[in-house]
Amino acid sequence: MFHFNPVLPHSHAAVRLPSYALLQVKAFGDLVIAAASLRSLPAMELSRCRLVIGPYLKDLAQTLAPGCEVEVLNTADITVPAAFDVKRLGIVKGIASLLTLRAAVARAAPDATLVMERLGIRERFIVGRHLHREIPCADNVYLGYEAFIAQTFAPLNSPSQPLSLAVVRQRRVLICPISRVGFKNLPPHLVIELARVCEEAGLEVEILLLEGELFEYPNAPRKRVIPCRFDALSASLSECAAVISADSLPAHLAEYCGTPTFVVSPIENCYWFPKRVFQGDHWGLFSDKAHNPRLRRFLSTL
Repeated sequence: MFHFNPVLPHSHAAVRLPSYALLQVKAFGDLVIAAASLRSLPAMELSRCRLVIGPYLKDLAQTLAPGCEVEVLNTADITVPAAFDVKRLGIVKGIASLLTLRAAVARAAPDATLVMERLGIRERFIVGRHLHREIPCADNVYLGYEAFIAQTFAPLNSPSQPLSLAVVRQRRVLICPISRVGFKNLPPHLVIELARVCEEAGLEVEILLLEGELFEYPNAPRKRVIPCRFDALSASLSECAAVISADSLPAHLAEYCGTPTFVVSPIENCYWFPKRVFQGDHWGLFSDKAHNPRLRRFLSTL
């Protein structure tokens, strides 16, 4: 087990207050959501919290700089565990992954209550006998975390703040068409249509790709290929006027960086949309002919 970023001391109060560990062993976007939820906490309350993460999330956690202790589980996972990707990797690997995660979590954060969203059978098996809490039910996961924060800690004086980066935003929209989950990838013809609407609004458009991602289509906007690193992705998302994204990590990371974001998805997925996407109705479906009016309304706010 490896620890890093212990930036805040624990309280020296005579009565030790409960501590909480937000357990993140799923996808990259889930960690961004959890880290975002902690940013509204004052230092004293934040000192009672930590993030407990899979080792494949370490680089992302360092980019997010959540301001609390981060504990990395002692597992060999280099990507999302098979327990959360059973359809692709199979039941045998899924069961082995569950057992490994349960053993690692049992040794983690012994003094803390584990916090997860939507504790189903799989998640309850992973947390085992560890003290645990589920974030409250809400229409959106960000609002669920906000409810947990409000129920657990003292009243907050300031809203969550975006990741602070010294950048000058350009009059450019970045389209991020690729997702880790293939069916969420934006169809090329839809990317062309989205780019056309942006250009009609007087905005420059680029397709943002990580090294190794492919997007080939006639008359596509200019492509920008960046290193496959979270810090490079965060920097690119922070310097543009807006992001149009598949329902994937770039959407949540753009939200974390304070960049206006519009999400296009194959299915309605409001629970997992970034908070401002959900609240502003800044999303559309692949098949939804109404997404262009929504997009134009979104672009008019920039």
